[in-house]
Amino acid sequence: MPLILVLALLLSGCGLSSALREAKDVASPSVSGELAVRTPQGEPVAWKPDACLSGEHEQFFGFILVSEGSDGSPVVLRAVVDPLDGPGLRVVVAAGLQGTAGMVFRPDMCERLELVVEPTGWRVNDFQDLSGRLDVSCRKADGGSVKGSVEVRHCH
Repeated sequence: MPLILVLALLLSGCGLSSALREAKDVASPSVSGELAVRTPQGEPVAWKPDACLSGEHEQFFGFILVSEGSDGSPVVLRAVVDPLDGPGLRVVVAAGLQGTAGMVFRPDMCERLELVVEPTGWRVNDFQDLSGRLDVSCRKADGGSVKGSVEVRHCH
């Protein structure tokens, strides 16, 4: 019976090609956008994350954004959806650089903190595939800040 269904789909052209296109997109995650990150003692730095992992790797619902490009950026941003407190960010700069180990941002520190994390329905290597976006403008009392927008497609 399943063979008949596959043959019917192939002959009709319905569904199979769109499923194959979507599988190709899932296999090629993408991150676009830019954030200006400023540590309390530093100047703002334009940061373009180019890789993403599902927060499921570290037991939370959200994204882990990094830059694996040639700039060798030491920044890691965790965008977390907390079921009780809502969205939050943790920006970590590698220890010893610019005098900080990390900054946490909550909605009350932000003019804007819009975090959308949506499961796509796919699983890759037992991790939930996610898409979404982050639009943020936050500032801490000590001068640390993060501002900008990022879009994530098929993060797992």
